[in-house]
Amino acid sequence: MIAFLIAFLLSLFASLIQQLIPQVDAIDKIIAVVFAVSAIAKLAYLETKQRFTLRPSDIGLLAISIIFIIYCFIPNTFHQPSNTMFLQIYSMFSILKFVIVFWSGLFLFRNTKFKTSTLFFRRMSTTLTTIFLIIGVLNIPLHFLEPFDVRFGIETVSFGFRHPAQFAATIIVITIVHIFITWSEKGKMPYYIIFANFILVFLAGRTTSIGFYLCLILLILIFPYIKRIPIYIYAIVGAVFYWLGSDRISNQFLGTDGEARGVLLDTSLTIASEHAPFGAGLGMFGSNASRLNYSPLYEQYGISRVWGLTQENPNFVTDSYWAMIIGELGYLGMFFIIVIIGYILWLLYKEIVGSTYQIKFLIFLPIVYALMTSPIDTVLVSNTSIFLVLATIYMVALNNEYRSQNKNQEAKQ
Repeated sequence: MIAFLIAFLLSLFASLIQQLIPQVDAIDKIIAVVFAVSAIAKLAYLETKQRFTLRPSDIGLLAISIIFIIYCFIPNTFHQPSNTMFLQIYSMFSILKFVIVFWSGLFLFRNTKFKTSTLFFRRMSTTLTTIFLIIGVLNIPLHFLEPFDVRFGIETVSFGFRHPAQFAATIIVITIVHIFITWSEKGKMPYYIIFANFILVFLAGRTTSIGFYLCLILLILIFPYIKRIPIYIYAIVGAVFYWLGSDRISNQFLGTDGEARGVLLDTSLTIASEHAPFGAGLGMFGSNASRLNYSPLYEQYGISRVWGLTQENPNFVTDSYWAMIIGELGYLGMFFIIVIIGYILWLLYKEIVGSTYQIKFLIFLPIVYALMTSPIDTVLVSNTSIFLVLATIYMVALNNEYRSQNKNQEAKQ
């Protein structure tokens, strides 16, 4: 349990640590490698003891991932110029990082007892929320935090994180886990956390995150009063989410000369069509690797003059997960990713089958958030993805523990 909590806290503060110590920029990757090596070592040890603990469904995810890794390096052989082998591996690892942590984390910690840590988490969550809230409110008149943008008439800030989107995602996941613990243990809602963290997400200024959080609040408020959320409620929430983000959605998917994300998505489709079915190759488009070693494709496809995509200022190159997947790995690579994500969702459902709908809803929420924001963000390949996956594993293990405890109590009665 201690090892998991250390990794959990490191992933939570990874962006902050990286901002304070720029040389430490691989915490998420180190966690993924350590988890993978530990899972393989545990599996090998159990196999020698003839204790076959790897489930067929786990083997399925492992097999699909291995096939995908082999496929990842095929596009580079069909396309020139190509990035360095190191940056190709770097890009591939970034794409599969959340899958590695999910598979190895479930195998390592599926039945770990975490209940003794929930009080610590709630206190830590409340403390962080309070500190960030005080800082955010004071910053409105004093302006001591570095502004990222101006939205809704106020300066948006990242609270020391690399990007406001990473801060917003972290706050949303913390809120979900806090709600999960409080609801599971007390049958109540932590209203202070819910509404205080909404202020923090609002101060981060990410329209999609704000829309998602407002929808979350609407659903959470009716949680205690109904046995199951009706379909029409989801329709209303979806309409609210679309209304709040319709302008952003239009910009991202239709694309304009001034909107980097829209240009990236549009160009990725062109690349995938011209290099069907493989794409341009790892490290060549929309990835951090293509920014570290500036890809000639940005010039070739006439987007190197778009703000945020220039060689001098490539900050927005990594602003769309699906633009990266489609551009680098083509339509076939996109299909692989959709299969892998679908398989992960299926595995997650198998872990919590039999739980109440509230529990299922909360456990799925972090991944749902990452998927909903993936066209206009890269949460799935950022260091935030590790925190998101570890939070999901934490809730799965806690849910197993709560259910086991309830069964024991019922047996005694």
